[in-house]
Amino acid sequence: MFPASLDSNPTFLALSYVWGDENNRRVILVDKHPFRVTRNLFDALMGLRESESLVVWIDAICINQMDDEEKAWQVRLMGDLYQKASGGLAWLGGSADDSDAVIDYLNILGKQAEVCGLHDNLEGCMRIWQAIITMPSYMDDPARVVLMSWLDGERLPVSKYALECLLHSISGWKSQDRLLPIAGLNRLFRRAWWGRVWVLQEITLPEHADFVCGTKRISRRRFQAAFNAYYAFWNTLALKTQRQQALTPYEADAFLMASHRAHVMLTMPRVYRIERFPLVALLRATCVGNVHHLQQEGYQHLESTNPRDKIFALLGLAVDQEELEALGVFPDYRKSKEEVYTATMAALLQQNHISMLSFCRASEIPSALPSWVPDWSVPNSETLQDVKPDHLTLYPEFRASGLERQRQVIVSKKDQGPVRISLRASIYDEVLQVGYITRVPVTGTCLLPVDWLYEILRLTYVAGDIYADFNERLHAVVRTSHAAIGYGEDASLERVDRYFDALPFLKCEIVVAPRQDMKRDLKRFFASKRGGDGLELTQGDPSRIQHDFMRITPGRSPFVTMKGHLGLTSQCVHQGDVIAVVGGAQVPFILRRCDSGQYKIVSEAYVDGIMDGEAAASSKWEHIELV
Repeated sequence: MFPASLDSNPTFLALSYVWGDENNRRVILVDKHPFRVTRNLFDALMGLRESESLVVWIDAICINQMDDEEKAWQVRLMGDLYQKASGGLAWLGGSADDSDAVIDYLNILGKQAEVCGLHDNLEGCMRIWQAIITMPSYMDDPARVVLMSWLDGERLPVSKYALECLLHSISGWKSQDRLLPIAGLNRLFRRAWWGRVWVLQEITLPEHADFVCGTKRISRRRFQAAFNAYYAFWNTLALKTQRQQALTPYEADAFLMASHRAHVMLTMPRVYRIERFPLVALLRATCVGNVHHLQQEGYQHLESTNPRDKIFALLGLAVDQEELEALGVFPDYRKSKEEVYTATMAALLQQNHISMLSFCRASEIPSALPSWVPDWSVPNSETLQDVKPDHLTLYPEFRASGLERQRQVIVSKKDQGPVRISLRASIYDEVLQVGYITRVPVTGTCLLPVDWLYEILRLTYVAGDIYADFNERLHAVVRTSHAAIGYGEDASLERVDRYFDALPFLKCEIVVAPRQDMKRDLKRFFASKRGGDGLELTQGDPSRIQHDFMRITPGRSPFVTMKGHLGLTSQCVHQGDVIAVVGGAQVPFILRRCDSGQYKIVSEAYVDGIMDGEAAASSKWEHIELV
C-alpha cells in the first residue's frame, strides 16, 4: 500500500464490488499487518490474483472508514478517481449457479453482437429487427449492408445478413441451438452487485472495464453488446404483444427476465458519454421500485448500506454537482440521513423541480423526515406520470395549475432550527369520503375490476350530483378508475379514454352493486342500449383497462370531494384532507392541515375535472408552509 496523487496520473485499476455481510470477515495482510475485510472482498482478491502484480484501488482499504471527515473528502474524489483509473474491475462474485456457462455464452454472443455494432448502436439494430419481423420482403432488398452511426458520428457498414443471423440465433425462430440461458441470466442479474447505487459510477466512469465472475471474465464493451442484442430482441417481443400476438413459453420468459438493473448499469457508460444528467434525473432513475415493476422488469431501486450514500453516490455523476454544492448538497458524513435528504430536496425545489413532490407519500409509520422530503433509502412507489429518456420530462402531460407557472419556493432556516419551505398554491376543495377496496395480498391491486369500478361509482352518490346524466357520471367513474392514463399502441403511457373497455365489467355484475339506486340506474342505462345497435357494449377491450388497474391501484384509494369531484390518491388519505393546486405542478396534491396552520403532504392526486387548469383559473393563490 502506498500514497499517490491523481495529478501525477498513476497507473492503477479501481475495484467495484459489494461489501457484503459486515460480520463475515477474513484477514489479509496490508504492509505485513493483519487487516480485516469482508468475505466478498476477500473472495474478490483471491479471484483477481494473477501471475504478475496488480495495483488496485479498493475503498475499504484505501479510505479510513472510521473517520467521517476523511470519508467525505475521499468521496468527493471518487468521480475523478474512477475516471483516471487505467481500468475498472467489477467483481460479481464467485462461480455459482452455472455462472461460468452464462459468462461463456455472453462472450460468444457479445463477440457476434460487436461485429454488428451493438456495443454502440442499439437503436439501429432495433429498427432493422422490427423491419425483419414486420416486412417479410425486407431481406429481399438488394442492399447487403446498412450504415450504423457510432457515438463519434462515424458511419460504418454492417451486414444485414449478420444482423439477421444474430436475431435468429437468440430468438429460436429458425433453430434452438443458441437460445438465451434465461434461468442463468436471471440468477446473474439478481446478484447483489447490480443493486448497489455506488457501482453505478464505478462501472460508468472508467474508460475501460471488465466484469469478473469467479474465474471468468468479460469486457464491459462485450457485455454491453450482448445485453443490447437481448434488449433489441425484447423490443421485438414487445411489438408482438402490442399486436396481441401470442408469445412462446421461451419468448415469454425472455420478455419477463429481471433485467432492469442490468440495463441501467450497462447502458449508463454509453449514455454518460453522450449526455450527463442532473441529480434529479439520476434519483428518478435509481429510486423507483414497486411490486408491479418487480414482476415486469425486476428491481429498479438501487440500494446502499449507508442511507446517506443514496445521495452521495450519485453526486459524482451529476452534471449539476457544483450548483448543488452551492445549495448545501455535498458529501458530509457528520450529517444525519434526515439532514442530507432534507438539504437535497430543498435544493431540488430551489432548482424548480416541483414534480419531485410526487415522490412524497404519507405513511402510517412515523418518520423523522418532513412530509415534503422523500425517503430515498426505500423504493419510491410509482407516480401517476412517467418520464421520458431524459428522466426530466413528464408524460402524459397534465396542466392542473393552468397558466399559473410560477414555481416560487421559499426556503428558510433559522440557526439550528429545521429547514422550512413555502410554496405558491391554492386550496381548492376537501375530501368528503374515501372509498374502501378489497385488495390482493402482496401486490395491493384491487381484487376484482368490477369492485373497483362499483366503489368509485358509489362515491358519486355520496356528494351532490354534479353530472348532467348517468352517461356523464359513468364517464367520470371510468376516467377516475385509471386516472385517465393507460398504455398506448407504442407501450408508453398516454391520456386515454377506457369508457368502452369498462362497460362490460359494469354490466356483468349489476346484482352485486352496493346500493339499490346504483342497481336501478345501471339497469336503466344498459336497458336503453338494447334498442340500439349495441356497439357500445362490444367495441371495447376489457383486458386493456384491467392492465391499467394493475398499474394504478396498488397503494391508491378512490375518494370524492365536497364539490363532487372523484379522485385517486394514496391509501393514507383521510376525510377532511384538502386538495391543493401547486404553482408549476402538473398534478394536484392532497394536503393535511396542522393545528399550527401549516400543511403536510399526503400524496399527489388525480382529481377528475381539474386536471387541465379548471380549478386554477378562479382560485385564490397564496404561499402555504409545508412541514
